[in-house]
Amino acid sequence: MSSLLNTTLCLQKLENWKKLVTVADKALNVEPNNIKAIYRKALALKNLQEYESAIEILEKALQNIENDTELKKKIDGSMVKELTTLLTSTKTALNSYLKKQKNIYKSMFGASE
Repeated sequence: MSSLLNTTLCLQKLENWKKLVTVADKALNVEPNNIKAIYRKALALKNLQEYESAIEILEKALQNIENDTELKKKIDGSMVKELTTLLTSTKTALNSYLKKQKNIYKSMFGASE
């Protein structure tokens, strides 16, 4: 497991987001609630502009932590904060992306509000 997590960290530093998603998925197949793998996969998805998928993963992880007392005991509070921060920034990025798309289509079709 540690080799998979180390690989995801290297891929993060190289900004090889597609490969990072693949390796993080392998790590999550071994350990589905591994917070580092979840965080890195969500970060990669955000950077690939797959915002909805990243948000879904992060919300599910935070909900699992909240509902599972054993998992909550294992998780460092700072990691929960990082997941929450990434969730917030991903939602912000999604909203910004949607606004840009709206403006592009508005200008393409000459729509006015």
